[in-house]
Amino acid sequence: MGHISSGVSVLGFCRLCQTPPGSHSRKSHTVPRWKVRVLAGFWYPRVKSNPSSRELLAVYSPTKDEMDLANRVARRSTARLGFLILLKTFQRLGYFMLIRDVPAPILEHIAHDQGFLTVPAGLSEYDDSGSRRRHVVMIREYLKAKPFGREGLQLLGTVVREAARTKEDLTDLIKIAIEELLTPQLRIAGFTTLLEEAQRGRTEVNRTLYGGVYEALGVDDREMMDRLWRNPGEDAGKKPWNTLKQDPGSPTLKHLRELIDHHRSLASQQPLAGALASLPTNKVRHFAGEAKSLDAARMREMEPHKRYTLAAALLHVQLSRVLDDIGRMFVKRMMRIHRRAKEALALHRLSHQDRTDNLVRTLHGVVI
Repeated sequence: MGHISSGVSVLGFCRLCQTPPGSHSRKSHTVPRWKVRVLAGFWYPRVKSNPSSRELLAVYSPTKDEMDLANRVARRSTARLGFLILLKTFQRLGYFMLIRDVPAPILEHIAHDQGFLTVPAGLSEYDDSGSRRRHVVMIREYLKAKPFGREGLQLLGTVVREAARTKEDLTDLIKIAIEELLTPQLRIAGFTTLLEEAQRGRTEVNRTLYGGVYEALGVDDREMMDRLWRNPGEDAGKKPWNTLKQDPGSPTLKHLRELIDHHRSLASQQPLAGALASLPTNKVRHFAGEAKSLDAARMREMEPHKRYTLAAALLHVQLSRVLDDIGRMFVKRMMRIHRRAKEALALHRLSHQDRTDNLVRTLHGVVI
């Protein structure tokens, strides 16, 4: 599961032992600290250090059935309290916490609920007791909690691949997987398992999408795209691939004409209309962004199915973007013309102010 060598642990239950996260470390469990912090802080279930009264009542108050179960499995009152704390925190987190790690407000709430005035001092011995080990097994049987095994991995794969059809960011895929897998009956996978499955699922889905676009493109479309990264000259700035990715210049008349010509060129290079029909909009945008970050040499080296898909996405997105750029540049040109006209009118009025005043005075004298 997801433990890291620095001692920071991913919230999740280790497959190797029955202890909470962070109780041991293995190099094979190492993951970047920032990923652990993001997931542990936002997506994985957690206990708050100072939960509200409403949350304590709603989440950490044992039911009658749970108290009856505690009475059957533990004779001593301290052991029953430990059992209930273990049960309620497991229901919340999906893994078993040590009593010493449970926030004091939660301990006090459950203790008061069971008739204790204060948390008994002997409760600290519960973590290392044989009772705790027996209670772990009983709680799993009571909740029908399954370890994250083959069934969980199959469900994770299905969830990730379904999400990967519309989403590209690994963090989105992991978040969706956690939301779908977080049930009392199934322990959630550790971060490393989630990350590896998200990467594998996204790769498989994207490979299928690349193949679909490749088949939809005709031979003429692929030959046209091949010309984008073939450069007969040596000027890198004039390569068709670099020209395709160029940004609009300042809103001058020259640049506006160049942008219109660029739009005509892009329109003539658009791939078959239905080639990208199977791709969600955000996938198209992501593929276009990836293509825009690569130079012609990197595109030539890429696997053909992916290369043509990325190029088709970039051509599609750039055509829309250039249309927007033309509109913005036209608006800026009109605003500049309007501003200069106002300035010219103000200068005209100022230069003829004396003449206007003389005419007013003459008219005033004639009338009087």
